[in-house]
Amino acid sequence: MEPRSLLHRSSLGLLVVVLIITSNGCCVAWFTGNTDINKKLTNIASKVDAIDTKLTSGQDQHSLLTKIDKKLKNLDIKMDDLARIITRGPIYSRERIHFEEFGPNKEKEDSFYYNCVNLISVERYPVKDGNRFTVKFTKNTEDVFFHLQDLLYRSKITESIEEGDNGVWSVSFTYPVFTRPKRRTWMSIKDSVDLEDSYLYSRNAVSLELDNSDFTPSFQLMGDLPEIHVYPSRAIVYEPGQDFNVAFFVPFSNLRWHDCYLFKSFHGINVTSGKASIYNSELLHELKKPNTELIKEGRSLTVLTSSSTVSGFLLFSFGVEIRGPLVKDIQVFRTITVRPSNQSGVLPAGFFDFFHRPYLRLSQNGKEVYKCEAGRKCTITCLVVGDSITDIEVLKVLPGGRKEAVPSATSNDLDFKHLKGIEWEFQAEEDSGDDKGITTFQCSASDMSRGKEISKFIDVLVVVYPGIDEESSSITVRDDPVHSNIKILTLICVFYGRPLPEVGFVSGTSPIFSFNSSEPDNIVNTGKSRAVATKTVTVDLDDTSDGYGFYENDLEPNCQFYSRHQEEYVMHFFEFPDIGLHRKGDREFM
Repeated sequence: MEPRSLLHRSSLGLLVVVLIITSNGCCVAWFTGNTDINKKLTNIASKVDAIDTKLTSGQDQHSLLTKIDKKLKNLDIKMDDLARIITRGPIYSRERIHFEEFGPNKEKEDSFYYNCVNLISVERYPVKDGNRFTVKFTKNTEDVFFHLQDLLYRSKITESIEEGDNGVWSVSFTYPVFTRPKRRTWMSIKDSVDLEDSYLYSRNAVSLELDNSDFTPSFQLMGDLPEIHVYPSRAIVYEPGQDFNVAFFVPFSNLRWHDCYLFKSFHGINVTSGKASIYNSELLHELKKPNTELIKEGRSLTVLTSSSTVSGFLLFSFGVEIRGPLVKDIQVFRTITVRPSNQSGVLPAGFFDFFHRPYLRLSQNGKEVYKCEAGRKCTITCLVVGDSITDIEVLKVLPGGRKEAVPSATSNDLDFKHLKGIEWEFQAEEDSGDDKGITTFQCSASDMSRGKEISKFIDVLVVVYPGIDEESSSITVRDDPVHSNIKILTLICVFYGRPLPEVGFVSGTSPIFSFNSSEPDNIVNTGKSRAVATKTVTVDLDDTSDGYGFYENDLEPNCQFYSRHQEEYVMHFFEFPDIGLHRKGDREFM
C-alpha cells in the first residue's frame, strides 16, 4: 500500500490545472507543470499520513484498504482521460459536483442504493452525420442497457459498447445536430435487476440531458451521482382497503447545483379499473436552495390505495440541473414494487391487457397516436401486460383495409417475464401516410392458455415543424370599386406545419391596421401541411384624424403563432405598402 500511495503523491505534483477565462466567459483548462503547489501537496501529504495512522491503529484494515483502492482506481481512470485529451488543446472545465452519503447508516453491501453505473466522462466530437458522443462509466450491476430519446424520437443503443481497462466501459452513438433551440436529447442507462421473482424491471436508472445544439468538440468530467434512499427498499405489501406509507430521502452534501427536483410516479395496474398505465405522476419537491430537512430527515409519502387497489412499481426520480458544457441535467431513478397482500405477485391472476400510455392523445381518426418528425426514423412500441402472453405481432394497415407484415418488427429486446413488447422502425417522410399524414398499424396479442386475444390500432402522425413562408407572405392593395380614395389592404400569411399552427394577426402601432380581432378572416388549406391565412383592412386616404397614417417609428403589423418546439413566437412582419400616404415623424407613445 505504501509504495502506491507515494506514487500517487508524486504524480499529483506533476499535474497542475490553470484556468483561463476567455473573452466569451468560458472557462478553459490548460495543463502545465513545475508550478509551486507546496500548500496543496502538504495538505495531501497530511491526509496520507492520517490514512497511515488509521492503518496502524488496529482498525479494520481490509475495509479501509478496499475503500482507498477504489478511490485510487477512479483517480487513475480520470487522470488517464485528462492525459489523453491534453494533445487536443483546450477543453471546457467546470467544478466537480460531489454527492456524498449523508443520512442513516446503511450497509452498502445490499446494493439497494447503488446507482447502476458510476459516470466518468462525456465527450462530443463532430462527424459527418452529426455529433458522436462517448460516455465512459463503471458498472455496479452486471447488465445495463441504453436508450436515446428526444421529444419525438426513441431508440435503443445496441452497438459500440466496449469494455476497456480497469473495468471501465464506454458507449458511443451518433445523433443529428439540432438546429432548433431548446431541443433536448436524453441518454438513459438502466439496469435489469429482478425486483421480485415474478417480474423483471429496472430498479436503477440514470438519464443525462446532452447538449446537441453545437457542432464542436467538447469534453466533460463527471462527478458522483446522487442517490435516492427509499424505505421499504424493495417491496411494499399493503392490506386491501388501506393506504400505505413510504419514506425517502436524498443523501448528499457539498453539492453545487442550480435547481433540484424530486418526482414520483406509479407504473402498473389499477386493479379496480383493470387498466395498466402510469398513474399519480407529480412533482414532490422543487429545491431552489439547500433543503437540509429533505437531505437529513427525508419525507414520508402516503399513497391512497384505500379507494383504489393498485399493483406495480413506485418510481422516484431526483434531477439536478448542473448546466455543464455537455451535460445540462442529470436524473437518477429508484423503483420498488407495490402489491396488495391478497395478490401473490405484482400482477393480478389472469391479467391480460395493453399497457396504456399516460396522458394519451388521440389522432384525428380517434386512435392512439405517435408523432414522428419528417426525415427521421422513429421507434414505435406496443406493450402488453400479462402472466402468460403467447404471442404479439404488428401489421401495417393499407388503404382499403388490407394489411401487411412489418419486416422491422421485433419483440426480443422487450420480452420480460410479464411484460411483452414489440417495436418497429418507421421512416417518416413529409408525404407519408394519408392526406392527414397518418399511417395506421394494428397491434395484436394472444394468451392461448386462456383463449384470449386482444388488438388495438396505433396511428403514426408525421410531424412537419411549423413555420411561415416569408417570401410568399405579403400585403396586397386594391381600390374600393366606389370610392377611389379608399384602399383595401389584404394581409396574406402563408404558413406550414403538421399539425398546422394556430396563426393570428397583430396590428402594430399604426391605427391603419387596427384589428377588432387577431383571428384571421379566412384560412385556406393548400396542401397536406400548408395553408394561407388572410386579414383585410380598409384605409381612407381622406381621414385626417389625430395619429392616423404612417410614422417613422411605427411597428409593422405581423402574423404569428407560438411554437411549442422552439418555445417562442414565430413572426412575420409585413412592410408598409405604398398607398400614397407620406411617412410622418416619430410617433409619441404614452
